[in-house]
Order: sequence, then C-alpha cells, then structure tokens
Amino acid sequence: MSCPADKRSPRDVILARRALYLSTALAALGCSSSPNTTATTVGTGHASGSASGSASGDGATSDARVKVAPPAPFEEVLAKRPPMEINSGLGAAERARLAAQNAALETRYAAVGKVWRQVPGCDPVANTCEPQWRAVAKDVQFMLHGHESGLPSPCAGVTGATGSDVLRAGAHGRYLDALMKRIDAHLGAVAKSFSFRSERRYRQLVAAANVARPMVCLSRCPQPDAHDILAVVLFAKGSAALRLDDPAVKRAIGLTLHTQSAQSTHAKLIIRGHADPAEAEPTKLAAARAQAVANWLIKEGLSAADISRETIGTKLLIERSGSPHDGDNRRVDFQVVAKP
Repeated sequence: MSCPADKRSPRDVILARRALYLSTALAALGCSSSPNTTATTVGTGHASGSASGSASGDGATSDARVKVAPPAPFEEVLAKRPPMEINSGLGAAERARLAAQNAALETRYAAVGKVWRQVPGCDPVANTCEPQWRAVAKDVQFMLHGHESGLPSPCAGVTGATGSDVLRAGAHGRYLDALMKRIDAHLGAVAKSFSFRSERRYRQLVAAANVARPMVCLSRCPQPDAHDILAVVLFAKGSAALRLDDPAVKRAIGLTLHTQSAQSTHAKLIIRGHADPAEAEPTKLAAARAQAVANWLIKEGLSAADISRETIGTKLLIERSGSPHDGDNRRVDFQVVAKP
C-alpha cells in the first residue's frame, strides 16, 4: 500500500519540519531542567540538586560525583626511585660530586612531593576553593620548570665528571618525569570529577602560573685545554666483549678516542669498569670491561702511558638491578685528569 502524496507546498513542508525539530528540542530541555529530577547530569559529575552549591561558590563537594582514588603515599614512591646511595669506596672528589647531584635531585623530588601531598578536595571553579587550586597550579609549574640540570658547564674544562653522572641524572629524570605526569593527570582527574569546566579551569590556572625559570648562560668563555669525556660504553649481560657492531658503542668509543687524542698533551684518561650486582663475579667482569676498552683505544693510537684503569664494580649503580634500564649498570665510563 503506497502512502498518499503530500499535497503541501515545499515551503509548508519545510516550516512543518522546523516546527517539529523545535518542539522536540523544547521537550528535551523541559525534561533535563525538571525540578524533580535526581539523575546525575552527564559529564559534570554532580547531581542536579547539588549543582547550585558549586556554582554559588561555597566549594562544597557532591556525594554524587565520581570519587578519584588518591595516589600512593609519596614515601612509597620515593622508595622505588633509582639509587642515590654514595658508596664509601669511591674517591672523595666523586663522593662530593655525587652529594651535590643528590642535593639537586632532592630539591626536584621535594617539589613533586609538595604537589603530591596537597591535592585539593574541592571544585576549582568555586570561589572559596580556587585559591587552593591556584597555589597548586603554581607548585605544578615550579615542579615542571623551576630547576636546573645540575650538569657541568662546557666552560668548566676538566671537573672530574663522567658519563655515569649523565646516566644517573637521566635515570632520575625519567623517574621524575613519570611522577610529574602521574600527579598532573591525577589533579586533572580530580578537577574533572566535578565537571569538565572544572578541569578546564585547572589547566588554565597552570598555564597562567608565573614561575621564574632558570636562565641558561650563553656568555663566551675561554676554550679549556681539556674537557671531561661524558661518553659511556655499554655491555651485554655477563660479557666483557666490546660490541663494535652496535652504533651507540661505536659512537661512544670513537668520541672518546677523538677527544683524548686532541687533549693528550694536557690530560690523562682513566677507564672505569662497572657491573650489575646480578651478574656473576661483577668485580672481575668490571675489570675485564675496562681492559677491553683500554686495549681498543691503545690499538687505535692512544698512548698506554696516558691511560689507566679502575674497577668500580657495583659501587656506582645507575638503576636498581632487575629494573627495565639496569643495562646502564653494565658499562665503562671515562674520567679525565689534568696533567700537572
């Protein structure tokens, strides 16, 4: 059975459709604004009966909003960070350098901990609560940007720094980055549990926070006669074989050869072997690694008189044994010592 033809003019059909759309929209608005509704408003995390409390600026939270689980205690988080122990078997100068690096790292961890421990429990768009979120936003900006690298200046010449210092800073940098992303996401989730507008307000407060950032010194300096060599040569687990087929190893040992060749009249080179505690006979393995690198550099033209070896073993770990990055413990680094 076919439908009867519509004898209305095209204009009448269009007007009828518009009237239908308008009436449908008004009906929907009438349902959502009904004073008797107790359903939670989609996307805000508030029941409609309590939404006016946040809008009025009293900062009250709603039992209907989605609660966000608190993060783990910060003390537990610190217990899992990369090693910061300073072994008494290291030289006095290295212990002092590691202590200075630890002090800079502790400042960064303290900045993260401050944010971690003061997550507000109220709505950032509420008049009485916004100051709390504003203070947190400023601390977030300082956590993200208010620190220096702690690495030696290229103008410093020979400072005794090694590639292990760079790896150590990098290991903690990775861990800190993960913590900062985690707490920032948690703050965003807490704000969003009130409403999307609340989360947007938190992001606006962070963007607007004014925190002084460390300035990078670009001034010219006299070219030193010798430089620290911050390269590291990594090894396979349980092995002292030099992996020259690995581009990273080839680049690191090539950089060491080139730099030391250019500064050999002013500096000597100490080749230091390291190992992971989980490796068999780590001290012996660390010594063999240092010897393998020394043999290659001497074969390539460095004077044996300008090279010495030192076995560090497991005294200076970069990562906890068994962690995803514990390969950094299986390495050789280089320490440059100025000639008298």
